[in-house]
Amino acid sequence: MLHFDKLTNLTENIQTLHKIFKEKKLFLVGGAIRNLLLGIEEQPSDLDVTGVGHPDDLRNKIDKEKYSAFRTEKYGTITVIPEKWENKEKNKTQYELTPFRSEDDYTDNRHPDTIQRSDNLIDDSKRRDFSINSLYYTQINFASPNKVSQFPKDPGVSKHQTDITPGSNDNENLIKYLEKDGVLLFSNLKLLIVSNPNIIEKLINQGEVNPAILQYVLNTAKNINFVTQSEAKSPATDTMGSSAKPQNDNEVRWKGENDTLQILIDPNQGLQDLIKKKITAIGNAEKRFEEDALRIIRAIRFTSVLNQQLKNQSHPTPNPSPYSLPPVAGEGLNTHPTSLSSKEREVKSEVWKGEVGWGVKKSKAEKLTLFDIDKTTRLAMKNKKDLINNIAKERIKDEITKSFAKGSGFVFTALADELGLLPLLFPALYNTKNNHQPVRYHPFDTYAHTLLTLYHLEKINSNYLVRLAMLYHDVGKPEQYAAYSPNPDKNEIRTILGGELNHRVSSPKLAKQDLGTLGFSKKEIQEIMRYIAEHHTPGEILMARKSNRTKKLRKLYSDWGFERVNNLLDITIADRQGQYNPLQNSNDITDVEELRTILKELKDKEGQFTTKNLAINGQDIMKTFTLPAGPQIGELLHKAFLWVANNIAERNNKKTILSYLKNLKK
Repeated sequence: MLHFDKLTNLTENIQTLHKIFKEKKLFLVGGAIRNLLLGIEEQPSDLDVTGVGHPDDLRNKIDKEKYSAFRTEKYGTITVIPEKWENKEKNKTQYELTPFRSEDDYTDNRHPDTIQRSDNLIDDSKRRDFSINSLYYTQINFASPNKVSQFPKDPGVSKHQTDITPGSNDNENLIKYLEKDGVLLFSNLKLLIVSNPNIIEKLINQGEVNPAILQYVLNTAKNINFVTQSEAKSPATDTMGSSAKPQNDNEVRWKGENDTLQILIDPNQGLQDLIKKKITAIGNAEKRFEEDALRIIRAIRFTSVLNQQLKNQSHPTPNPSPYSLPPVAGEGLNTHPTSLSSKEREVKSEVWKGEVGWGVKKSKAEKLTLFDIDKTTRLAMKNKKDLINNIAKERIKDEITKSFAKGSGFVFTALADELGLLPLLFPALYNTKNNHQPVRYHPFDTYAHTLLTLYHLEKINSNYLVRLAMLYHDVGKPEQYAAYSPNPDKNEIRTILGGELNHRVSSPKLAKQDLGTLGFSKKEIQEIMRYIAEHHTPGEILMARKSNRTKKLRKLYSDWGFERVNNLLDITIADRQGQYNPLQNSNDITDVEELRTILKELKDKEGQFTTKNLAINGQDIMKTFTLPAGPQIGELLHKAFLWVANNIAERNNKKTILSYLKNLKK
């Protein structure tokens, strides 16, 4: 059941909008409404707003002393940022207002050729992308002259009264009510839902609610009593969740005089699609994608992110350790520790065996339904996929980042593959298809292995850069395997692994090429390349004698830092679990967790050793070797650092380091 009761969370936002624009003919629209109804967000931080008016007129109404606002000249969007609010720390919500409009053709598949201002909500709704994003919400003060019959004191008074409670049957009933009448009234929530376009046209006149039509609609609406999950489980309800006695007077009474009525306008059957969990393009799907081809990628992103949020909402994660914070896309690439403690990792491993998300497994009666793309919409996406070549790559990059950071990169990649988008988005990954490896180590081709590793990584690591590194960690294997003769001997294998064809060398370069084309920053790409190049390093440390593992891990920790090494260990675990090696127990990760324990001990007892901790500096090198300032000094310092990191206790003194560098220069 949708969370209609959460819409009241927007009351303060509605009141704030009236203050900002000195205008009451405004509607909240889009993702904020969708997320509240799904229960995946309590208080949106970004709100899309629409209504009647010219952008300049609306902007001129804003008090510039209290609110910061700017307009996008071409499309008339006004962004209001609460920089100057009195309650800046309390309310940081950002509003973007785009007045009602209709649009003509999109010649470039990105922007409308012309825009017409409109006073018609239906026209405005037709230009939007998906039905679940075209829900309009507002609140009005309304005094009903027929208050008793419309908002009964006792739920049994009105012949229209019935109960809607959480459950599949009630979802089906709600859909039937909406499809049959197009009007529904949740009396205890004071929420009116209108989905019939003909009624909407009459009810919303030039952006304003017509009171006479509203009264008629209230007189004829199906009267529903919304029962929340907690109420449905209370002793006051029967086994089906229906109310066994009237709700508390303070909760259900309609005052009748200037009380607040919530209105939810649904011109494109968005509520039905939210209930059915369908991503459906509005109107002619192919035309929607011709208008803006980015919508093809957005549909995949919505599926990826909304499903992950539904899982998280249905199954909250365990209390996080200091090393399980999610990353923020594009910010502080090394400031988001993402690894879990061993105990939490065990908990998550058990939970994810149920394949339903973090938390306690759901019973069959509480099965979680996830979003899918509507069949007609999906076919249109496939037919129009080549149009994404007309889209600025940075826009596509933003959608990919959101999917990998807030949703599931595994879901995004799999759906992109199904729709034929893989060679357009990730060409190097696409080339790993049908690249078969020795069955005794990898029973699947490189592409399937990669998807499986990403699936496992997402259970333990939410850093989008680490996930992208996992996606590209083996893309160099086709070239590497193509170089082998049918029966290579050890010398041939050693030669290839020692050169440019080793996938640890070639994969980072291919990632740089593909992700650079998509507009990822140099800093992001360098971070991804580093993880790819070193993804075998923890395994090599584990191949060393136990007595040497701490020394080797100390060197890696010194060079990489705590969070990065933890991320690298997560990659190692996922890579192993994604192999499904028939000769190994891929689920046995105790040796990797031992490395994590050693790493934690190094951090607690020694801390990270860096070049700042070296017993020498650049001045010492310049003086000893009579060298001028320049890149060579930095290179020698780095060589000294790597050498000392292998044995800090014995090597980190000035005389020993300078002696090492003298021998190095001979």
